[in-house]
Amino acid sequence: MLDQLNNDQTQDLAISNVYCDLKGSNTEQIFKNLTWKISRDIGISGSVVFSDMITASKRHDVGIGEGVAVLDWKSDGIKSSYVIVAKLENPIEVSAIDDRPVDIVLVLISPREESLTHLRHLARLTRMFRDDHLLEQLRSTKCADGMLSILSPENRKILAA
Repeated sequence: MLDQLNNDQTQDLAISNVYCDLKGSNTEQIFKNLTWKISRDIGISGSVVFSDMITASKRHDVGIGEGVAVLDWKSDGIKSSYVIVAKLENPIEVSAIDDRPVDIVLVLISPREESLTHLRHLARLTRMFRDDHLLEQLRSTKCADGMLSILSPENRKILAA
């Protein structure tokens, strides 16, 4: 059902999973709820995922503006990149460049040995999630299937220049 990123860099980067109306009133609750979903999807211990997420959140401001937060890291435990997009039930305060509360969280996890690919994917994803039209569509959808449709490779060429 969900497209995983193929190691062939000519392939489009695909969204691995989505989470609509993620509950949580603060960063820790959001991270715990995301950890549960991510660890189940990629088969890595929840404690490892949570620890990596906390470390990633402390490296820099995670809020890239317009209500979007991006968490990214590299892991020894995966073979291909993993991307999850979560729309929060209620916005939360995080360290953001525009001080706007966050209601969309994007997580990118890449294999440790793919540093350059990780940076390319991160740049493309952050550009994509600065698009006002895309953000408006994601915020107006009411279900995960709607989010997947908006983010599908047929609708979005994430790897486009």
